[in-house]
Amino acid sequence: MLRNGPGRLTVIVGPMFSGKTSTLIDRARSLARRGEVTAVFGPVVDSRPGGPWLLSHDGESARAEIIGCARKILDSIRENTRFVIIDEAQFWDETLADICAYLKDRGLDLMVGGLDTDFRRIPFPTTERLIRSADQVVRLTARCGYAECAAPAAYTQRFTRNVRTAADNALVVVGGAELYGARCANHHTVRTRRAMPGAE
Repeated sequence: MLRNGPGRLTVIVGPMFSGKTSTLIDRARSLARRGEVTAVFGPVVDSRPGGPWLLSHDGESARAEIIGCARKILDSIRENTRFVIIDEAQFWDETLADICAYLKDRGLDLMVGGLDTDFRRIPFPTTERLIRSADQVVRLTARCGYAECAAPAAYTQRFTRNVRTAADNALVVVGGAELYGARCANHHTVRTRRAMPGAE
């Protein structure tokens, strides 16, 4: 697997609905047209229906291996694999950053997409580690979905029954437009629970 010189790690980040998965799918299709041997991966925690595919919110798809932990990526890398594409970085354990560094050192080019921050604007640890070691970071934005704002949106808003989700609710909840929206800085909010009167 060792090639002449190190490869490159490109990390694609942004809020939901910013086109991260579509960018990965376009890359996978382009490489396939060129006849390049490419390994494409998605995490098993992303339980949206569709089988062994990367699926974008705009209906695009690319065949992928859906696996449970980052270390299993190595089991699927063949001797002639040249490119690796990985979606939903935030759902993988932090070992993903080590796996990517290992493959990059052996000359493979990697493109990894994922959310950089959660619905509270707090960085996802795995994505944060990947950003620190990336050769290139591409930051995408969506359009703010608040009323008729449509400003560039860098944040993900999560909803429960159309009410903004409290900051202490479950961090990982898989869903689409029924649970999430993109928001600009002016319109992104997170409810916080009020402390009980008299509580320290």
